[in-house]
Amino acid sequence: MRLKMSKVNIFKNKRISVKLTLIYAIILSLILIVISTITTWMVEHILWQKAEEEMKKTYDSVEVYIKNKNPIDNNLFKSIYIGDTYLRISNKDKVILENKRDNEFNKKENEELYNLEELPVVYMNKDIEVEGNVYSILLERYLEDEEEFLEVLDDNLYFMNIIGIIVAVISGFYLSKKILLPIKKITNTAKDISINDLSMRIEVGEVDDELNELARMLNDMIARLEESFVRQKQFTSDVSHELRTPISVIQGYVNLLDRWGKNDKEVLDESIQSIKTETESMKVLLEQLLFLSRADNDNYVLNNEKFWLNELIDNVVKETRLMHRNHNIEYIMNEKVLMYADKNSIKQVLRIIIDNSIKFTESGGFITIKSQKLINYVKINIVDTGIGIPNEDIPYIFDRFYRSDKSRTKSTGGTGLGLAIAKGIVDVNKGMIWAESEVGKGTTISIKVPIKGI
Repeated sequence: MRLKMSKVNIFKNKRISVKLTLIYAIILSLILIVISTITTWMVEHILWQKAEEEMKKTYDSVEVYIKNKNPIDNNLFKSIYIGDTYLRISNKDKVILENKRDNEFNKKENEELYNLEELPVVYMNKDIEVEGNVYSILLERYLEDEEEFLEVLDDNLYFMNIIGIIVAVISGFYLSKKILLPIKKITNTAKDISINDLSMRIEVGEVDDELNELARMLNDMIARLEESFVRQKQFTSDVSHELRTPISVIQGYVNLLDRWGKNDKEVLDESIQSIKTETESMKVLLEQLLFLSRADNDNYVLNNEKFWLNELIDNVVKETRLMHRNHNIEYIMNEKVLMYADKNSIKQVLRIIIDNSIKFTESGGFITIKSQKLINYVKINIVDTGIGIPNEDIPYIFDRFYRSDKSRTKSTGGTGLGLAIAKGIVDVNKGMIWAESEVGKGTTISIKVPIKGI
């Protein structure tokens, strides 16, 4: 059992090119053996059948001779070619005619090569009646030549099989290496790729085969990994940047308190208030990061319930109007839609987008909301008359910590995670979110969410 397992392990540890060659050689060997066996059997069958046909012809000729000439004499051998076939004609009393066949000579000449008892033999033994006399005819022939031919054929086939297997092994190694060459290139390229250098790509040939398809898939995977690492690196940098400021502020006020604030009530109150503000900002930032982490890991749990979307939009608009009286917030369409979804998450998305629109719209500007029912979805457009977003920035506004250059200031407030959270919520609800904008004219954020939660 151990020996068997070791053999299997040895085969498993071989390179793919060796495995392919061995499998190819084994299959070809089996095919050659089967073909050789069938060929030998067919040739043997044909030779045997031919010998029987010849003996039948000889018997017919002897029968005709006996019927046409009586009494029987040695002239039969002059009239009919018997060859190395043994012939014996007898009646019930004695042997009338018997040839001393060549087999007796062959037996002496070839006694080192053949044992006649082991050779295949063809014979016929029949009785015929001529003018009241019954004759027994015996024909017998050993297939010495045929046996010799079959032995030569077996030797040649054996030799050709060995040559074929050798050629199969050599050609198998060559073809397997050639076929697996693209895989070797893929392997070498993969070895050169590292986390610090994901710019390399595997060369893809023009032929549309499985290996090129694999190369394209790996290139796509590497591209996604590169994009993911770039975003992760940017994300880490942005988090560090966002946390550095409040930590520096807190540290500054702690030092201030340590030096002068112990006995100065005004400095103490100012320091405490600033520390509270910065810690609150850090808390909000960490909660937002925690939400995004849950969304990334599919751990965000939806609490679906039935609710009227138009009533939810009315409530959000009323609350926003109370907090932002310097902006005009209205809607041009708010269709009555009964939804089954996570009400709180949809409300959070609406608040994020509306607050973001207010943030980048000057006082007195307009934020317009339009909600309409489609077949299986509801579509919500939130349009503002703000500063707009450059075209080159639109694809990135839903990325974490991303701010377009014109709005990347502390004066606007926020952490740069609002739209990223909105997109995460919409994605969790199996919806879509996108933006359209023109600098100086405003921005439109569109949302499509299934009416029935999935």
